[in-house]
Amino acid sequence: MVLAEYLIDYLGNLAADLNWTETSLVTVTEDTLSDYGVDYETEVTDTKKYKALGKVNLWEKALIELSSKFDFSADGGSFSRSQFFEMVKQNYEQAVSEALVYLPNYQIEKQELSNKFDPYSYIPFIDRTL
Repeated sequence: MVLAEYLIDYLGNLAADLNWTETSLVTVTEDTLSDYGVDYETEVTDTKKYKALGKVNLWEKALIELSSKFDFSADGGSFSRSQFFEMVKQNYEQAVSEALVYLPNYQIEKQELSNKFDPYSYIPFIDRTL
C-alpha cells in the first residue's frame, strides 16, 4: 500500500484544486512514517493507524499551503478565498479527532472521585437541603 496514492484518491477533485500529485505528498508520507515510528512503508502493520496519521499530515500540509488564501476586494469585486482554508481547517480538526488515539501526546488520566455523599444512600429528611 502506498500512502500517497491512497491520499490522492481520498482527496478526489480537491487534489486537482490544490494542484497535487503523488509526488507532492512525499513530505506527508515521510512525516507519517516518522509519526508511525517506522522507516519504510513495508514495515507498517496497522493500516488504520497509518491512514489516520496520514490524513492528519495531509490536512496540515494543506493548511500551510492555503494560509495565504484571504478575502480581499479589488476593482469593484470581492473575493472570498478564505472559505477554502476554513473547509480544510475543519477537515484537519476532524482528522485529528479521528487519529487522536494514535498521536504521540494522547493520554488518558484516571482519577478517583471523592464525594462525601453517596447519591444512592438514604439521607434523612432533616438533612436534606437545597
